[in-house]
Amino acid sequence: RASFSSVGPSADGRIKPDVMAMGLGVTVASPFSVDGYFTSSGTSFSGPLVAGAAALLLEARPYASNQVIMDALRQTATLSGMPDRLMGYGIVDAAAALGTIPTGIGKPAPFQPHLVLAGARPNPFNPSTMIDFELSADTRVTLAVYDVAGRLVDTLLDNETRGAGRHSVRYQSARASGVYFVRLSAGNESATRRIVLLK
Repeated sequence: RASFSSVGPSADGRIKPDVMAMGLGVTVASPFSVDGYFTSSGTSFSGPLVAGAAALLLEARPYASNQVIMDALRQTATLSGMPDRLMGYGIVDAAAALGTIPTGIGKPAPFQPHLVLAGARPNPFNPSTMIDFELSADTRVTLAVYDVAGRLVDTLLDNETRGAGRHSVRYQSARASGVYFVRLSAGNESATRRIVLLK
């Protein structure tokens, strides 16, 4: 545990930190050369390591939900039996976590309509842009816009049925200049694109 790491619990009493990964003396790519490395420290390194472990688990067990992945990482971490306020559930062990998640072999794949969110044209835009997307099957979709903090700022389609094929939705914004994110959701599938409003 690094001395600069935060301690728990959370304000509402949950165990924090959640899990741990290397954040002190991490070997990282150098921003000053194409083939150089150096060591650096920060919790900003441990976060991506845990995210990478979660991504690998999802690749190996595509039927697993986000909650199943989170539980597996917690239950197999080094302090899973006695979590505390300094290291939470402890250091993650991706290989051990993988062993706790059923393979899903023999389970039929759930229906997920294929979707493609092409993005916006123009982008940057002012004050309006067209959001283009494509569906491979008739389905109900939600198209929404979020700010950089992840707050919902506009809903363009709210669980509305759209047919297979290409679609375009005009987005006109009276909001302040800045970076926003458009998210298209259909069933268990979603896609996100960055848009920029310049005034």
